[in-house]
Amino acid sequence: MKKELKKVKQFKGRQMDGFSAVLYLNDVKVCDVINHGDGSAFYYGPLLTGQQKELLSEFQMIVSSLPPIKVDDNLSFEPDMDYYLSELLETQQVQVKLEKLYKNHIVFGIPGNWFELKKLKTHLPISELSDKHLQIYVNEIKLKLKPNEQILNTNLRPLQVGNE
Repeated sequence: MKKELKKVKQFKGRQMDGFSAVLYLNDVKVCDVINHGDGSAFYYGPLLTGQQKELLSEFQMIVSSLPPIKVDDNLSFEPDMDYYLSELLETQQVQVKLEKLYKNHIVFGIPGNWFELKKLKTHLPISELSDKHLQIYVNEIKLKLKPNEQILNTNLRPLQVGNE
């Protein structure tokens, strides 16, 4: 199931950061989601059609079937929709930041875990570099990659990266 938060607006709540967004499931607008930032449960609504209710119900079932999140050896918790959507928002925000970094950096690391930057020694964006110069940068980074690390850029021409 494709999940996306759109029209995200963030704000300071009484206890933590809050947000409002529109939840899309499988490219269908399902409902508004509001985290008031006060520690209370998120608000989901209004649901307009049977299809939206079905998609939200299916999404709730998917989330409820997820394994517990282990915090440490003695503590774990069952993820709920509020937790899942907070994580989705954070993932989307990191992806937006990465897309901006890709323009002038070669980004590498472990996908979904952490990343590092290699700022290019030129002021040109990656899209304007010659294949020869870009290949030099890519090769330099590939030599330094540790196990499980890979180049994360999605804007490099395929023949240069070779993450296999």
